Amino acid sequence: YKDIINFSDNADQYVTNPNAIAFILPNEVDCTLLIAKNSSKYRFQSSQLEGIWFVLNDFVERVQSKKYGDYVLSNQEAPPLQDYFTLIENRFYLREEFEKLKVVLEQKSSEFRTIQKRLLTRFKERNPSSLNLSLIHI
Repeated sequence: YKDIINFSDNADQYVTNPNAIAFILPNEVDCTLLIAKNSSKYRFQSSQLEGIWFVLNDFVERVQSKKYGDYVLSNQEAPPLQDYFTLIENRFYLREEFEKLKVVLEQKSSEFRTIQKRLLTRFKERNPSSLNLSLIHI
């Protein structure tokens, strides 16, 4: 990753552990790449899954472009998919509620426009009659 890290003249102030690189992504999610001392193993750690994906995707592209031969990508733990499934379900229910509220809003705005037309015609008449606002359902 020397191509994306500018060490300039003071490399010692940036490097506290030569076997680890920490990234802070634009959405302020951190991701750390740990490199094993004795083997060719890499470990990616992050507080959020999307932080790992961004750095891991770049890493895989770099490895594939260099054609290092056989390599294995593995995961020791199951990804926390239940959290994402919960978020997807919540989004689905929110979208359903949003669609219901759009229908209610359309009905209420139609009622409003009808009442508005009645009021306009009433104020234009010389001898206005009583206004029946029985359409209002609050």
